[in-house]
Amino acid sequence: MAGSFPLAGLARLLWLSALLALLAGCDASPPAERLADALWAEPAGLVLTSSQGPQPLDSLKGKVLLVSFGYTHCPDVCPANLGASAQAVTRLSPAEREQVRFLMVAVDPARDTAAAMAQYLAFFHPDMLGLVAPPEQLARIAKAFKAIYILGQPGQNGEYAVDHSAQTWLLNSHGELVRSLDFGTPTEDILAALRKQLGRQS
Repeated sequence: MAGSFPLAGLARLLWLSALLALLAGCDASPPAERLADALWAEPAGLVLTSSQGPQPLDSLKGKVLLVSFGYTHCPDVCPANLGASAQAVTRLSPAEREQVRFLMVAVDPARDTAAAMAQYLAFFHPDMLGLVAPPEQLARIAKAFKAIYILGQPGQNGEYAVDHSAQTWLLNSHGELVRSLDFGTPTEDILAALRKQLGRQS
């Protein structure tokens, strides 16, 4: 992956993410926010992809979702988040795993094509999904999730970083926000949060 994330940018990103988590609260309060509606409200132009190729958006419906925002050139935040989520999902039983979907929404449309996302996410888990959206659609989805992404200025080599929200959103099977998982949340805590939601479905 190209470039290294500036420390100042990372510090600013973590501060913004912490502020958003503080404002939103760790757990959603009634009325629950149906954030998943933003993922399929306007499907035209959206591409859901995986290592197995394109996937139907409807495959997300009725599932417990782990949603993050990121980009394939991210040197640190995305690998840490995706790695922790992948470890948690891997430790679920096959029956539990069938009820869970985890995806990354691409915040760098210029570089993150469906093919690039599929190749990148397969490194972390074969079932990880990537959502690629045109800029206008991406802005709408990010607004619904209260997610931040800011494209940096390209350097002399044309490479650039993207400051983006570092937390992971946990949605229940109704598409409602139930918890925002901070950057650095241990795998055990992610696993426990998933199983708590899965238990509420049974």
